[in-house]
Amino acid sequence: MNSALQRWDAFLTKINERAQEHISAVRNEALPMIKNSKGDPVPISTAIHAVQLQITQLIQKINSTWDEQVENALSAEGHSSSKIEQQRIKGIELQISLKKGKWDLELDVNHQAAEYIFELAIQYKQSTINCSQFSVALNIPDHIYSME
Repeated sequence: MNSALQRWDAFLTKINERAQEHISAVRNEALPMIKNSKGDPVPISTAIHAVQLQITQLIQKINSTWDEQVENALSAEGHSSSKIEQQRIKGIELQISLKKGKWDLELDVNHQAAEYIFELAIQYKQSTINCSQFSVALNIPDHIYSME
């Protein structure tokens, strides 16, 4: 009698695992990708966008599977409306979690990129700059490069 419940749980687990694999792959490769591109945000932005698209497709798959198969299967097995609603909520909770995960990924990767670019700025920091108009070296105050 619980075969539809078991299939639904297995489906949600598989969707979550797949999403976490995508997120982990980008999160683990973000810093090397940023370093290899010398701080260029385009490659990592493209990777983030690809993962966000994949997660959006997984979320849509949850909706379509529920609408096309699960609700009817649970009804056919004779589950109560409250049990069916609990299962629908499980799917919605996973969708919310996946949406949060894709935005957390973007924040985390952007944080890694910002830290790396800041390290580059410190590394290439100049204490003087040559004024081309007056052919004189001008001092650059240290606070110009600090984050406040």
